[in-house]
Amino acid sequence: MNNIIKTLFLKELKDFFRHPQSLTMFSMVLAMNLLLSFAIGELFVEMTVNMSLVMIGFYCPAFLTTEEKEKKTLTSLLLTPISIRQIILGRASLYALVTFIVTMGIILIFHFKETYLISSILTIALGSLFFTMLGMGVGLIAKKQSEVSAIGTVLLLFMFLPELLYGVKPLISKVALTIPIHHILGAIREPFISIEFLKYFGFTLLFTLALFFWVRGLASDVLLTENNNFKFKGRDAIFVSSLIVIAGSSILLFSEPMANIVKIENRTYLDFPYRSFKIPYNEERYEFKQKKVLRMPLLTYKRRDNEKVIIRVHLKKMSGGEDLSFHVEKYKEELAKDKTLKFESNYKIIGKKKVSVISYEASQSEVTTLHFVMKDVLIRLDPRMKVKNPDLYKSLIEDSEEVIRFWK
Repeated sequence: MNNIIKTLFLKELKDFFRHPQSLTMFSMVLAMNLLLSFAIGELFVEMTVNMSLVMIGFYCPAFLTTEEKEKKTLTSLLLTPISIRQIILGRASLYALVTFIVTMGIILIFHFKETYLISSILTIALGSLFFTMLGMGVGLIAKKQSEVSAIGTVLLLFMFLPELLYGVKPLISKVALTIPIHHILGAIREPFISIEFLKYFGFTLLFTLALFFWVRGLASDVLLTENNNFKFKGRDAIFVSSLIVIAGSSILLFSEPMANIVKIENRTYLDFPYRSFKIPYNEERYEFKQKKVLRMPLLTYKRRDNEKVIIRVHLKKMSGGEDLSFHVEKYKEELAKDKTLKFESNYKIIGKKKVSVISYEASQSEVTTLHFVMKDVLIRLDPRMKVKNPDLYKSLIEDSEEVIRFWK
């Protein structure tokens, strides 16, 4: 960092602590994560990391840039021997650093087991820079700080909802693939040396580079001409075109195919080419549906002769140090919170697989939950019925055990 950028960094640091809105955003992120952790227990990465990157990385530079543009303090910097690039880097370095520290702190406190450290450090550093540049760009365009608030609200929803609902509907999934936060959250979940990490990180880098060149051109236009009225120009058309190309490439590369139905040894299976496993499927008895919840598949087998009978199959990628007993005890702790439930828990072997069986009586039927592990994935089967019928439920449990027995 040269002396000019260092001086700008220190100036921005003083402004950050003097600006009430910056401190408010900073405090809100910390307070909301702590309150949510006490209220709902386990937090979603999609929720906490997104909140930190947008509320600190975007809002803080956006508010301060708009304020300084109104006061013309940014323009006065150009009377000194400072280039546009140095102004951008000097301002961006502080906000990116603050965003990085807060976001990494949140990951280490709440999500250490479900992320990879080196992957998180590299990706969150780049993601912090991306949102800082985005905040500066919006700050240069906005005439008032009220406009920043309006744009930020829309941005937060756009970054948050598609990612949280990813996999629920095909269209929502495609929208999520065009958003940088999807790649940031994907990269921190993959080992640093993996191909998947390089793909996610690469797209985050492409989004950041495109944004940097756009903000640099925008800053030159606004600061050198003192033009506060944004007008769409050729530079902006190139930026939008580059985003469309990057987003389109992301959809082509990351779109996951649905399961294929295959026949193996006179048995029908659902083949998931991107998950390297096959699930037995009784076509005559069940109708199959698939969606994703927080990036992991949620499979539903609905009984064709009775829509009130289903088998739900949840998959969750396990982190280091977790095993079957860890998740079983965690599930039992949740059940124990309801003092009206009396549950039974045991282990049995189904098709050479060690399976946890937890049973209890609900208002409508008997409930049985089965857990087992394949490689680094925890599979949970929840056979459910909305009617109380012991014979039908026994048949449902047998079908669930058949899924486990022949799971490949």
